[in-house]
Amino acid sequence: EIGRIQQGVSAAKLDEEKTPLAQKLDHFGNVLTLGIGAICLIVWLLSIPKFSQPAFGGWWRGALYYLKVAVALGVAAIPEGLPAVITLCLSLGTRRMAARNVVVRKLPSVETLGCTTVICTDKTGTLTTNQMTVTSLVTAERGSGKGQGAGPQLREYEVEGVSYEPVGQVRGMTDDTLKGGGLRELAAGAALCNDAELKYDEADKLFTRVGEPTEAALKVLVE
Repeated sequence: EIGRIQQGVSAAKLDEEKTPLAQKLDHFGNVLTLGIGAICLIVWLLSIPKFSQPAFGGWWRGALYYLKVAVALGVAAIPEGLPAVITLCLSLGTRRMAARNVVVRKLPSVETLGCTTVICTDKTGTLTTNQMTVTSLVTAERGSGKGQGAGPQLREYEVEGVSYEPVGQVRGMTDDTLKGGGLRELAAGAALCNDAELKYDEADKLFTRVGEPTEAALKVLVE
């Protein structure tokens, strides 16, 4: 199963969808080919009465001559400079974006980005702090009543803090929930089954982790 997933991911990387500009250029090329072919055929058919002129020395030679004329017309009508013009336009767009500190690795992405109205991105270190934290947790509390209230009840808590600094509070926590509830058991498990360490960097004036980020987040929760 893991091999199938890897194969699917590799196939997805190789299968690149064409950009809107590439699709339009393909359509334009097909239409242009059909149009030029039709014009060349019409020119050759209109020249049939001239095939038997004495200057050609025969009907077949006249037909071959005007066939060459039609082919030359078709070759001349092909816009050979179109790919160069498109590449130049995309390069100019890349240069303008580079002036705004935007690095473009592929030229077709410039055309796609020009049609973009909203960009949703998550860059670690820019929009996020690269520090995993616990924001909420759910525990199973013992029921205090009889009947439906005798079974375990789920209770949700909100946790303050946005970094590895061990500050903040657990909203909704009381002395009763800490003593006899599942919150104490959860904290004990998070503390004992944990190999991460929190260290304070004097130079940068911030807390850093040694170990897995998930275990570091649980360590902050316990402290």
